[in-house]
Amino acid sequence: MSIKPAIISFEQMYSDDSGVEFGVSYYAGETDYKGGTGVVIFNSIGDVHFPIKKIDWLIACLNKIKHEINQ
Repeated sequence: MSIKPAIISFEQMYSDDSGVEFGVSYYAGETDYKGGTGVVIFNSIGDVHFPIKKIDWLIACLNKIKHEINQ
């Protein structure tokens, strides 16, 4: 049996260590806007809660943006 993480978090602090400048976290138990569980939260000035069920779509979009701007 494999154990799945309940929380995964990556953060980049401000250079003076005063707080989180950018971050992305996964919370398995949090509910999305449609009632599903599992969200990804993007941190910058504000937070954006994104349904984990749409992560493949998000990754594809980010990869397309990366490809387009690196040409």
